[in-house]
Amino acid sequence: MNPRSCIVTKTETDKDNLIRFVEAPDGMVIPDLKGNLPGRGVWVLSNKKTVALAVEKKLFAKGFKKQVQTDASLPELTGRLIREKALRTLGMAKKAGVIVSGFSKVNNSVRSGKAVMLFHAKDAADDGKRKLASATAYVDHMGGDKIDVFTIWTIDEMSQVLGINNAVHVVAVYGGATKNLMACVKQMQAYELG
Repeated sequence: MNPRSCIVTKTETDKDNLIRFVEAPDGMVIPDLKGNLPGRGVWVLSNKKTVALAVEKKLFAKGFKKQVQTDASLPELTGRLIREKALRTLGMAKKAGVIVSGFSKVNNSVRSGKAVMLFHAKDAADDGKRKLASATAYVDHMGGDKIDVFTIWTIDEMSQVLGINNAVHVVAVYGGATKNLMACVKQMQAYELG
C-alpha cells in the first residue's frame, strides 16, 4: 500500500480512495483517473463534495505550489468521467466473457450462484426487477455469495456499450474483469454519494 494525503481533508489513505489531479499544459487542473499522466499530481478524496471544496477554497494552487486554473464545473466533469469509465469497463467485461445478458440466462446465472453483480437498466420494468429480486433472495436464503445489485445506466447506454439489443438486465459472473468492474462501480457510487 502506498498511501497518499487528500489536499482538502489531509486524510492519509490508499490511492484507490482518492482521485489524482494534474495540471494540463494550458494550466487547467484536470482529473487523472488512470493515475498515469505526467507531472506533479495532487490527491483528493474520491467524492464530489471534497472535489467541490478543493475548487471553492483554491486548494489546488496550494497543492501544486503555484497558480493553476480550476473550472467551477470540475466536480461535475470528474463525476461524468468516472461514470463513463465505469460504463466502458462494463463493455470491457463483456469482451472478457464475464457478462451475461438475456433474461433467462441472467436468471439462471443468479440462481446457479455464478453471478457476482446484477445490473438493472434504470428504465427496466418493475416485473423483471421483482423476478430477479426473488432469484437473488433465493441464493441468499440458500447461503450463496451475496450478489450486488445496481441500477445505474439506461437500456440504451448498456445496449450500446455491450453491443447488443435491449440490455435490460445483465450480470457479471466471476472473473478478473469483474473485479475491475466492481472497483469502477464502487468508485462511481462513492463519488456520487460522498
